[in-house]
Amino acid sequence: MDRGNKNGIRGVIFDLYDTLIYLKEDKYLEIRAEMAKVMGVSAKDMERVWRQYTPDRFVGDIASLEEMVEVFYKELGRNGETPDMDLLNALERKSLLESAFPYPGMEEMLRSLKSKGYKLGLLSNASFGTRHLVEHFSWMSLFDVLLLSFEEKMVKPDAAFYHYIMERMKISPHEGIFVGDGGSQEITGAKEVGLIGVRVVQPYQYHGFPRDNRGEDYLLEGIANLEKIVEEVNGDEN
Repeated sequence: MDRGNKNGIRGVIFDLYDTLIYLKEDKYLEIRAEMAKVMGVSAKDMERVWRQYTPDRFVGDIASLEEMVEVFYKELGRNGETPDMDLLNALERKSLLESAFPYPGMEEMLRSLKSKGYKLGLLSNASFGTRHLVEHFSWMSLFDVLLLSFEEKMVKPDAAFYHYIMERMKISPHEGIFVGDGGSQEITGAKEVGLIGVRVVQPYQYHGFPRDNRGEDYLLEGIANLEKIVEEVNGDEN
């Protein structure tokens, strides 16, 4: 049953990375260095090109590891080389599954909101590898709608991306809350379409993308504590 109350908040939309999960960067880079060896390139060159084409991967213009490998070799002037793609795909999957961890209390928070009738949405700027995480974590099934930018050809903070998930969740802007770490100006984007913006601060957050450091409606320390804010917005506190 959908949530219904006098203030009308019916849905919560979440960012993924640095909001619900974090990456242990040392482990991630260790496995990616193995990928570089398989490709016959330096780890430094691999990371440089990988980061250079992040926008293309997020919007789905580069939609697979095979396509990304072609870009690597083209950038390095080594067109036509064919590395062991089975091994590279296995290592790419491993780099995420062995370095990604849910924040403490996150799953319990999601389950509690779900049990109270709130609709849950996931809106992530992500590339092809994130699909491995969606299939790996069982709690991903708690989301009523789950949208990854590379699959939808849209990215935050574009208004169309927020409107699309609200349409899929069947909620209006005044019925929703957006929760994120503020990367890629996502809080600003959410507020501009009429959502309440909650910025979460917690350990291990990556600061390599432009970040909203002000302007949120609520500042949250630790995602596990989100329910208190949802209750406050909806006037449910005792």
